[in-house]
This record gives sequence, structure tokens and C-alpha cells, in this order.
Amino acid sequence: MGSASGSATLGTTAFEDIPIDQIERIEVVRGPRSSLYGSEAIGGVIQIFTRKGGGPLKPSFSAGGGSHATYKLSGGLTGGGDRGWFNLSASRLDTAGFNACSSTIAQPGGCFTFRAR
Repeated sequence: MGSASGSATLGTTAFEDIPIDQIERIEVVRGPRSSLYGSEAIGGVIQIFTRKGGGPLKPSFSAGGGSHATYKLSGGLTGGGDRGWFNLSASRLDTAGFNACSSTIAQPGGCFTFRAR
């Protein structure tokens, strides 16, 4: 997608803002498909399908954690009937991270947060 991955004029979305938990499947079509998807589809098309609701009420919950005080919590509720469906979800991802430049020796070619003495 290049630099247009968040363009308001092209109607595209920023892929990094789609939660992984909400992706049902990804389809990749290689080759030119301009007759189906427009003139921008020269090299192929990537189509991301998000999860749908439907059926009886179904709650979901997940939790995870990792190093550097990283955690993720998510929960949701799906359901629906013949006339409509819904998929409601929320998640939280947080981390304390780490400072890649925290050393007593200046990092060559980057950081510039410490001066060499």
C-alpha cells in the first residue's frame, strides 16, 4: 500500500489499526485485477474480512501477558438473528517497554541520548 495506507481520499484503512482478534480471514489475489477492484489494483489485492456476529449470544474473553510489564485484555459479545447481527468487542494492550538507548556508551549511528565521555 505504500504511503497511501491511511489516505482519506482513496478509501483505504490503516492496517495497523485493525485488531488481530477481529480478523476472520485474509484473502490475497495476485496479479492485475483492475477490472474488478479499480485501477489501483495493478499488482494484486489483499482483502481482510473482519468477524461477524450472529446466532445465540456468545461472550468471549482473553488475557495475556509478557515481559516488560506487557499485558493484553479483551472481551466481547456476539449475537443476532434473521434480521440482523452484532459483534461488540473491546481490548486493552499496554506495555512498559524498554529504552533501546540506555547504555553508558553512545550508540553509533543513532539514539543520541547520551554523550560519550
